[in-house]
Amino acid sequence: MEPRTTKAADLPGELAELRRCVEALPRTRRRRLAALCDGLTAWAERQQRLVQAAQELVEQLQLDIKYLEFDLEATRRERDALRS
Repeated sequence: MEPRTTKAADLPGELAELRRCVEALPRTRRRRLAALCDGLTAWAERQQRLVQAAQELVEQLQLDIKYLEFDLEATRRERDALRS
């Protein structure tokens, strides 16, 4: 399991508030809810990483499309020059 690097500021506000509420509970109730809260936090972190990865892939795809459009236009210019 990878170490926890997410800071409270990186979590959604509701999740950070939930964690604060769980920490304020008596120890007997806190143990079970803290485990659930940890699972929810891990899920939120995975979701953030997935969204970030998807955004990076979209940006790379957009760049690749620009390169392909440039190559296509250059190929068309070369073709037209050879026809002339």
